[in-house]
Amino acid sequence: MEHGVLELVHRGDSSRVRQAICTMRSAGRLASRVPGEVSLSCLDVVGSSRFAWMRLVSLLRRLRPDVVHARNLNTWTDALLASAFVPGVRCVLGFHGLEREGALLAKMGRRARWLGLRNRRFTTVSEAGFLELVDAFDIPEEHISILPNGVDMSRFHPPTSEDREIARRSLGLDPNETAWVMVGSLVDVKNHRLALAAMRQVSPREGKVRLLLAGDGPLRESLECEAATLSDSVRVDFLGRRDDVVPVLHAADGFLLCSRYEQMSRALLEAMACGVPCVVTDVGDNASLVCDGPCGLVVPEGDVAAITDRIEKMTSDADFRNSFRRLAANRAGSEHDVRLMVERYTRFYETIIAEQKEGCVSCAASLA
Repeated sequence: MEHGVLELVHRGDSSRVRQAICTMRSAGRLASRVPGEVSLSCLDVVGSSRFAWMRLVSLLRRLRPDVVHARNLNTWTDALLASAFVPGVRCVLGFHGLEREGALLAKMGRRARWLGLRNRRFTTVSEAGFLELVDAFDIPEEHISILPNGVDMSRFHPPTSEDREIARRSLGLDPNETAWVMVGSLVDVKNHRLALAAMRQVSPREGKVRLLLAGDGPLRESLECEAATLSDSVRVDFLGRRDDVVPVLHAADGFLLCSRYEQMSRALLEAMACGVPCVVTDVGDNASLVCDGPCGLVVPEGDVAAITDRIEKMTSDADFRNSFRRLAANRAGSEHDVRLMVERYTRFYETIIAEQKEGCVSCAASLA
């Protein structure tokens, strides 16, 4: 289950679209945040199963949704097979991208032809995802709807001076330390090693630099070993998984996103909403979000020298950093407020349902 699904079910208008959630595996740690009035079903599939779709058939026959939204690529086959056995159900495929090419892309291309995906409806969160669907799967452009991610501006907002002081104190930050933040799982695609390589070369003119890593994952131990070899002027704190990253962002002077692959990063939107200056790699929709100037700086993916230069510039020039804050927050609020996201999804479901029938109570089931 993902945070975007939770936003949809919490904020959706039940008089327009009734929603239900199904996870193919266990519910996960976010299950406790699902509203009581929203149906949550867990199929508890373990490993790879050719027959998982049969369990889904039983669930769909009970729920009788008008739309099944398979929100990630791994659920496409099960959702398509199951919906074919339940009359009146329209299956929509959500796409969050292919992180690797080569064998995986060839495999998915064969699966796309087998499933007849050219005739399906798709959603994606970004322009990058739109182009990837067209190029990788040969999906007609008119079959793809872009539904951008949103951020809760009531939670993610620029801090007051008091908020910032409390947040920095809670993280043990000294007044003369410049704090850079990364938010994301400690996995290869997020490329934390690029940030550490840049920090190894950073030479701040005054004070020290602190890198705060919010997130956990399989690379933690190796990243900790690498961080331990940095100079005394740079300290790296591994904060682990955080259910609330707002205080971390409120304490930050800058936000780093070094990913090798993204579509539309929710972490980046949250940092922008908090008015944090951002340095991001030129992947996915990162560059269009920060506009390379008004809201942050863009560097080529994998370019250590470029990201070192941008970190040093922001670290050494507080006025330069502050010039980004208001514009970043305004852009996140005006174009990516979570309320806009929910309305876009609601209208999309209403359109899909209207294509099938008129005047019926509608239900959309999200498959995660």
